This record gives sequence, structure tokens and C-alpha cells, in this order.
Amino acid sequence: MKKIDQLLRAVPKSVMVVGLLILAAIFFYLDHYTGPRVPLTLLYLLTLFVAIKYVGIRFGYAMALLLALGKTHISHLFHPEDTELLSLFRLASNWALYSLFCFLMYAQMDGRKRAESALDDLSRLHQAIINKTDSGIVVFKATGECRMANRAAAIILGGTQGQVEQSDFRHISSWQGSGMLELADAVLRSGRSRQFEAPLHTEFGKDIWCIATLGRIDMQEGPHLLVVFTDMSHLKAAVTAMNEAHQTAEIALSRAGAAERRIINISEETQQRIGQELHDDLGQRLTGVAFLSEVLFQKLKGHGLQDEMQDAAKVTALINDAIAKTRQLAHGLYPVEVKEGGLEGMLAQLASDTWAIYGIACELDYDESCRFKHTEEIIHLYRICQEAVNNAVKHSACNRISLTVILTSVGRIVEIADNGSWFGDRIEAQKGLGMHSMRYRASLIGATLDIDSMVSGGTSVTICLPEKTGESNAA
Repeated sequence: MKKIDQLLRAVPKSVMVVGLLILAAIFFYLDHYTGPRVPLTLLYLLTLFVAIKYVGIRFGYAMALLLALGKTHISHLFHPEDTELLSLFRLASNWALYSLFCFLMYAQMDGRKRAESALDDLSRLHQAIINKTDSGIVVFKATGECRMANRAAAIILGGTQGQVEQSDFRHISSWQGSGMLELADAVLRSGRSRQFEAPLHTEFGKDIWCIATLGRIDMQEGPHLLVVFTDMSHLKAAVTAMNEAHQTAEIALSRAGAAERRIINISEETQQRIGQELHDDLGQRLTGVAFLSEVLFQKLKGHGLQDEMQDAAKVTALINDAIAKTRQLAHGLYPVEVKEGGLEGMLAQLASDTWAIYGIACELDYDESCRFKHTEEIIHLYRICQEAVNNAVKHSACNRISLTVILTSVGRIVEIADNGSWFGDRIEAQKGLGMHSMRYRASLIGATLDIDSMVSGGTSVTICLPEKTGESNAA
């Protein structure tokens, strides 16, 4: 039927019109020859169908009128006694019948034509989407033969579209060795879509990292396998490079942390060594000088040299003052109270030294229920407090500093507050090594460090050391 339809559509319309007129004449002759005994209405309707489909609706209506006239004339020949009114009625009936057939047939043909046009448009749209997508799309029969493949599939696999369309998934070596063939059979049996991801060496010699979705399509000739896939090789390479970069960064951070801890340890060791040198060496030497100055004072007294005695007394006083300040510096650099009085004794000495050296009042409020058992915690907290006090002395223009150590529900709190200017205005100080050292020391003992302004003015540095599970601060 399709071949006949194609053949008739290839005939020029003018030739088709002449042929239909000749065919109508033949039908008139047969109708006249056979008479009413053989009805030829079906042949007339077939002529109208061909006229409408291959010439047009206008010619169909004209043909309907011609057939109605011919049919009425032939009827009049067989019934000459019919009146003119009856003949006109037969003409109108035949023309109405044939015209109605033309109308209904054209409406059906036009609807079918519109549906076929819409279907063709949808098919072209689907084909355009399939060809434009970056993912490979291949449809296989259940027996293995490829039904269709888009251009992206050929590009990803490394072959031509024709080569892919000639492939058979049951004979692709990469499917057999990777488990994809077994997965495809499972999808065809169950109808459930499955995911697949693995490196593949395609039949066209290309290595890809395939990520695919396999699904079943049920068609009239049987189930088909739909494979939608893409090559993630570049993404895998990027992820690998990113992971390597992360590992390198983690190693670098680990080394940086170790170096920073080493710097802190070296700084602590250096301060302790300098403190010991000041206390054991310089302090002892100054003590010896003070003893000799006192001996000189007694000798001058024995000789009755009053003016020289006063000068010797001044020298002794200055040396004793130097000894006291040397001991204060030595205690600040190497706080021996860590073993004797703990953090409370160290902070008390820091408060005393701040008043003695800088003339700035420094008060300590220490909650006796707050205990620090680990030497590392005590040293780091002391150094943070020491740095915060030094910052307040150097930058805040304050005349009072308070040190507070309390126990709260969130943990142990150490606060250093001054009544000077807001620390946030001294932005450069926050970028210095001292501020970084404070934050790093806090992180080493698992504490948080916050710097904020106070309502009454000045700055507060707060260290919060959370309670560890199972640890008690009770005295």
C-alpha cells in the first residue's frame, strides 16, 4: 500500500485529473450498461477518495457534482416517466451524499495529516535533543544489536556514529569484563533502571571513566536496552588532583603546626634559660656587688667619712633595686611558681610585677574552686595573660588592669581586662606575632580566645577552657 501511495503521489495533478475524469466516464458507461441490477456507488466513492487525497478538496467537490449529475442522468434513462421534480430531487440527494462523503473524508484526512505532522515535529524535536545532548545515548535490542546511537555516543566511545550503530553489546569485550553485560541482562529481566560506574577500554581503543544509566524500553517487537552514559575522566582527574592537593596541604599544615609548636617550645625554653641566667648568674653577681658595697660602707663609716658613706649607701640601694627588678624579670621569664603556687601564684606575681615595673595597678580575683592540674595548661594560660597585660601596658593607655579566674557552667574562664582604649582600634597589634601566639597557645590547650570591648570602656581578653569529660575542678 505504501508503494502504491508513493506511486500515486508522484503522478502530476493534471494527469491525475484527466485520469479521474476518464475513470468517471468508464463508471458511467458501466452503470448505464449494467443498469440498477449492479450498484456502482462504491466505485463512485472510491473515485471521490482518490480525487480528495491526490488532487484536493475543491476538485473532490467538483467531482461529487459531476458524479451526481451522471448518476441522475443514468437513472433518468432507466426511468423516463420520472417527473422533472423527482429528477431534481435525485440530483440533490446524490450530490448531498457525495458532498457529505467528501466533507467527512477530508476531515479525517486533514486530522490524520495534522496528527502525522505533529508526530513528525515531535520526532524531529526528540531527535534534535538526542543529537544535541553531551551524553551518549544508545538503544540496543534485547538480542544485542544496536537500534540507534547519537553523535555524542560516537564521540565518547572514539568511533563513528555508523560504527556504533553496527555494534552488538553482547560481543563488546569491555562489557563482558566489567560486569556491565550481567547488569544489562538484569535490567532487561526486571525492568528496573540501574547505575554503572567503572573505567572502560572501548572497542575503538579509547580509555574512559564511564558513568551510565541502564533502563528497559518496552516496544512492540520486544524489550530494548537504553544506555545513557558520559565520560567522567576529566572530573576524575580533577578530583584526584584535588585530593592530592588536599593531602599536600594537610601535610604542609601539619608541618607548619609542628614548626609553630617547635617555635613556641623554643621560645619557652629560651625564656626559661634567660630567666635562669638572670636569676642564677646576674642576680648572684649583683648580690655580690651589693655585699662589697655594704663592706665599703662599713669601712668608710670606720674612718668617719660621712660624704663617702652617703654615696656608698646610694650605690647599695641602687644595686638592691636592680637585684629586685632582675628577680622580677627572671620570675616573668621563668615562673618557678608553676610548681609551688600554680597559676594563682604566677598571676599574683605578674600583678605585683606590673605595679612594680610599670606603676599600673593590677588586681587579681582568683576563684579557689578553679583548679588547673596540667603544667602545659598553666604555662600557656600564664603566657597568654602575660602577653595580654603587655599589650594593655603598651597600647591601651590604661591605669588599671584586672585578672579574673572563675569557674562557670561552660568551663574555666580567665579574663584580662583594662580600662584603656578599645583594642579593636589598634588593628596593627592584632596582626602581630604576640596576638597570633596568644590564639595558637589557646588552641593547643583546647581553649577559645575572644577579644571584645567593655561597656565601661577598655578591652577584655577572655580565655574559655571547657571542662573535659570526667575531670573535676573541685579542690
